[in-house]
Amino acid sequence: MKTSFVSTIGFRQPVRQSIADTQLQLVRAEQELASGRHFDVGLKLGHDAGRVLNTRHEIDRLEALMQTNRTTSTHLETAQFALTALAEGAEGFLSTLLAARQGLSGDVAQTAAQAALTTAQDLLNTSVNGSFVFGGINSGVAPMDSYLADPPSVPKQQIDTSFQSVFGITQSDPAVAGIAAAQMQSFLDNEFAAEFELANWSANWSQSSDHNVTSRITHLTVIETSVNANDEAVRSLVQAYTMVAELGGDAMSQETFTVVADAALAKLGEAMAGVTESQTKLGVAQSRVQEANDRAELRKNILSGSLNDLEAVDPYEVSIRIAGLMAQLETSFALTARLQRLSLNDYL
Repeated sequence: MKTSFVSTIGFRQPVRQSIADTQLQLVRAEQELASGRHFDVGLKLGHDAGRVLNTRHEIDRLEALMQTNRTTSTHLETAQFALTALAEGAEGFLSTLLAARQGLSGDVAQTAAQAALTTAQDLLNTSVNGSFVFGGINSGVAPMDSYLADPPSVPKQQIDTSFQSVFGITQSDPAVAGIAAAQMQSFLDNEFAAEFELANWSANWSQSSDHNVTSRITHLTVIETSVNANDEAVRSLVQAYTMVAELGGDAMSQETFTVVADAALAKLGEAMAGVTESQTKLGVAQSRVQEANDRAELRKNILSGSLNDLEAVDPYEVSIRIAGLMAQLETSFALTARLQRLSLNDYL
């Protein structure tokens, strides 16, 4: 016959362990009720846990892509706003220049050109969160320095030097009245125009990159999502403003001023057509980004529903389980209290 040791602590220990286990189950059940998910997805789902990880990874990837697309949309909207303002400024200056060509003061056109040039350069320096929308891939640097800055900017120095080398005088010299229309036409077609060719423009005027920003809007699709300040339309617009700002004063003869005005009007026409083309291009990009985001949102919702089916707990079942565990705990506490009052000495 075999005997075993019997003690009061031997009675109590299993109950204490049962209470600890029940409390742990209760904590987990309460967390499940609060989160709506299984406490241990891997334990509950087994091999299906891999599907949960893959689905969550895909949802995170879609969310990151959607956030990038939202940022891209903001940049596109900002660029569209600036292009619209450039077009409106060109239209306003066009009216002023037409009136000046009909005999109004050349100084009025010159002053308007200077203001329009400053505004255009400010618009070309538009930024979103420190990223310059007309900078191309060089978006961390403002594309344009002020032409009318003091001290004189590099492009102004270049144009002043070209003018003086051709005519032997400065633009403010009263002797400009003696410049013939043919001479001015030759200057505009050659020395002046050369300052706005891409090589000189990049060297003297613009810090923008020739390469536009590209954005990945879906897993497989990459598109251009910007325009840059080196675009031909931008150069034509600045050229039109600059020739009137520099060469359009009252001292010039009406015939010679007409040559300047006609050249500026031609460049304004080219610029406005180019700006419209850029707006159309950005509009297409905006549409594609929005469509990509809509598709990503739809797929994310589908995946979220699938994930919910795998991870979600039934709140009613969990509530019932919590109630059962609470009742079990109360019973265990009551039993523990009774056991604490027991002593083997009472039975010896």
